[in-house]
Amino acid sequence: GVGRFVDWLFQRHKKINKVFEELDAFYQHVIDDHLKQEGKKNQDIVSLMLDMIDIHGSGDPFKLNMDNLKAILMDIFLAGIDTGAIAMIWAMTELARNPRVMKKAQESIRATLGLKRERINEDDLGKVDYLKLIIKETFRLYPPVPFLLPRETMSHVKIQGYDIPPKTQIQVNVWTIGRDPKRWTNPDDFIPERFADSSVDFKGQHFELLPFG
Repeated sequence: GVGRFVDWLFQRHKKINKVFEELDAFYQHVIDDHLKQEGKKNQDIVSLMLDMIDIHGSGDPFKLNMDNLKAILMDIFLAGIDTGAIAMIWAMTELARNPRVMKKAQESIRATLGLKRERINEDDLGKVDYLKLIIKETFRLYPPVPFLLPRETMSHVKIQGYDIPPKTQIQVNVWTIGRDPKRWTNPDDFIPERFADSSVDFKGQHFELLPFG
């Protein structure tokens, strides 16, 4: 029908298959590196999955295989790109809307890294403290995932006067927490300086800021 004609005309399936073939080759390269002796020195999630493949017997219905491992790697890879892109878009949007913050960020970068740098690499980012504040403020206002994965209570708990029985599914609204006027002054305003003298971070240790859970 029309769908097949459009596909033939624009070669979309061919392009998609080419992308997946390239991704598959990339994931296989990652796996091969971890299977080498030198790749076993630094353990990570890929190493863990490879160990699970070795441990589980062939008769185990939940046995992982290389295709499963590649699928997990794809989820991690694509999820990281997507959330990173979202955070970057919102950060640039707020910088465009707030010339004061933009100017301060530029001055901070120039003062820390100098005026003659043609390129900034990942190691340089940790040296510019004001950029860290911008990232935290972006995650506060625009968490990559507004709702965390549902949680379920294991026993009876009482929180702020509410009785919550066991087996209750809990939804954590990160977006609302980040804009709670009881926790944040002028919560709807983009003010990176609010984190300047604060120990609050986005690594999951502070409940005021939970962009990743």
